[in-house]
Order: sequence, then structure tokens, then C-alpha cells
Amino acid sequence: MPEEVSISESRKYITIRSFGKLSVDELKKAIREVMLVHQEYGIAKAIVDSSQQDIFPTFIDALEGAKYLGEKTKGKIKFAIIVRNNPSDHGLFREAALLHQAQISYFDNYESAMKWLE
Repeated sequence: MPEEVSISESRKYITIRSFGKLSVDELKKAIREVMLVHQEYGIAKAIVDSSQQDIFPTFIDALEGAKYLGEKTKGKIKFAIIVRNNPSDHGLFREAALLHQAQISYFDNYESAMKWLE
């Protein structure tokens, strides 16, 4: 499974580890898991380590995934996503997600991502 969803030791963050090639169906499953954690524990901040993830296979998949993220989370959860390459390379997904009410930003390091979440 290319996405592992858990709760941080401090219980302040939902943590998602993403790796390999991510399909839209796997992304949707992870978003559903995140929403369940949010509903059960009230956690509204997520740190996503996607530094080991391959890019979405198609443009259409990126748009569909971003739309789903926004529609399901409705801005209730703030997502800080750590990537291995330039964060600006993920502008399409970010902008599409923002258009659908998601709170999302990309970072190239853990410290900056955590600062943005606070």
C-alpha cells in the first residue's frame, strides 16, 4: 500500500507516509482514513512525507485527486506535504486542491512543514 496513515506520538498530527506510485484510488482511500482519524480524535493537522513517492501518473489523476481531497476535507484539515524535489513542481495539484477548499502546502524539509502547521 503506497500510503500509510497513523497518528503522531504527540497525538497532535495525522501522519501520512507515501511511497511508490500512487493511484487515485489509493489516494482516495488514504483521504478517507485521514477523515476517520479527524472525526474520531479531532486532529486537524496532517504531515505528509511523500519524499519517496513517484509523481501521479497522469494530469487527469492529479486533478481528480486534488478535487477529491478538497471536497472530502472541506478545509477542516491542514496538510503539509514534504517532497523530495522542488515544491513548486506540485503547483497543479496544490492549486486544484485549493480551488476545492483544501488547506495544503508543499515543502522540501520537515522543519518548514511543521512551522507552517503551527
